[in-house]
Amino acid sequence: MLKGKAEMDNHKHSKLPPLKIIYAITEVICVLVFVMFSGWGLRAIKGVINLRTLQIEIFGEPIIVKAVFFILLPLIIIKLKGEKPGEYGIIFDNFSYHLKIGLKSLAIVILADLAFPLVTTLGLSYKDFGGALILSFSNIVALVLVALFLRKSPTCQERAASTHRILIFFLVFIAFTILSALTLPLGKQVGGFTYALFTTGFGEEILFRGYVQSRLNRALGRPFLFYGVRWGFGVIVTAILFGSMHFFHGTGTLWWGLWTIFGGLVLGFLREKTGSVVAPGIAHGVPQAIVYVFVGGIN
Repeated sequence: MLKGKAEMDNHKHSKLPPLKIIYAITEVICVLVFVMFSGWGLRAIKGVINLRTLQIEIFGEPIIVKAVFFILLPLIIIKLKGEKPGEYGIIFDNFSYHLKIGLKSLAIVILADLAFPLVTTLGLSYKDFGGALILSFSNIVALVLVALFLRKSPTCQERAASTHRILIFFLVFIAFTILSALTLPLGKQVGGFTYALFTTGFGEEILFRGYVQSRLNRALGRPFLFYGVRWGFGVIVTAILFGSMHFFHGTGTLWWGLWTIFGGLVLGFLREKTGSVVAPGIAHGVPQAIVYVFVGGIN
């Protein structure tokens, strides 16, 4: 796994002037605010066409709009900046390596997710204080266990991404989206799976651990080591922004935002370990896809 000059620079303390650091943080916050307000605006639309309702009627879940803002928008921004997806960890090459890391970490993430039925059994919710404490603790434990479990696995860094591999990802996503519409009369399982795996799992990872975390890494550097993996304050800031988006979500709460910060740290570590959004996309999307298929979503 090759390291270029830009990657070696990331291992040092940031040499960028404070104004450039402020600019990077302002840039990603503006993008996230745009995504958030766009979501609010689309939910508020009343009248003949309600995009969210229309998507649910066609696919079973609001797949298209989320894909536009979480997958297409980051790629468009990267293109407009004259940069490449691979520089932001949006890489589907060397897929067997990323799949192996993703599945290894998935086993631990699913164990950590057993905290959800515990929260329910105790009469709590993932949106209230008590539930948030339990889920925060389970994600902290998951972070340590994932790091320990993967410590002997090779660490990969960003590399040039093959355009055709990204295209294959989109073609598979489109195929599942079409299948969601065709199978909707039989049930919402395919639509729920597509929404959870592609637009929530991979979509949120492309936006947060791909675009946001990579952008902040460039500004803040990656001067620290955690079980042999280079990381910096970009991981922490991205996790906080990730939690904030859950707080400001239409049905979000402060406590939902709190524990998702710790979940974001687990995903951020996987991004730094592999140099790609694939492993965190698997760890993030598969558990939610299971819930959507067998339970019908997260209430």
